[in-house]
Amino acid sequence: MPVRRSIAALSLLALAACSKPEPSPAQQEARDTADIAAVEAVQNIPPTPEEPGPILYPDIDKYKLFGAACAFVPSGGGIAPIVLAQEKSAYMKLDGQIVRFAPDPGSPKLPVGAHGKYDAKAWSITLDIAEGEGRDTTTDAVDFNAHFTLRNDHDQAVYDANGTARCGA
Repeated sequence: MPVRRSIAALSLLALAACSKPEPSPAQQEARDTADIAAVEAVQNIPPTPEEPGPILYPDIDKYKLFGAACAFVPSGGGIAPIVLAQEKSAYMKLDGQIVRFAPDPGSPKLPVGAHGKYDAKAWSITLDIAEGEGRDTTTDAVDFNAHFTLRNDHDQAVYDANGTARCGA
């Protein structure tokens, strides 16, 4: 029996030697802080920038996007709009596809019945127009300095530009 007790005692000593000592409160707090930071880093994924495509006449014809609208063109972006904001919908071309946005009824009203904010499944857009600074360009349209933002479903800005909103029929 003494041999068995000796083996049991040695086994307990070996297990004790292998176990980790309890961390001090300061060590545990440091570990907790590091764990929280690791989880937050995974949750805060940086946004993937988007590059909206120009909405061209074939798109307007195919999807019947005719009518009064504020058409946003980014500065230095040519003459084709990347957004058509109308009273009942707004449209953009993302990844080569036309995406329809619904108006946010609580957002500011813009010229020709357009809205300042629209939402889609994974996106939202805001169009801010400097209304007091409109410039007549034709008999049916007025150009305004404008700012446009596209946000993803995490409310992160993925496209942001200054430009011109041409509002008219």
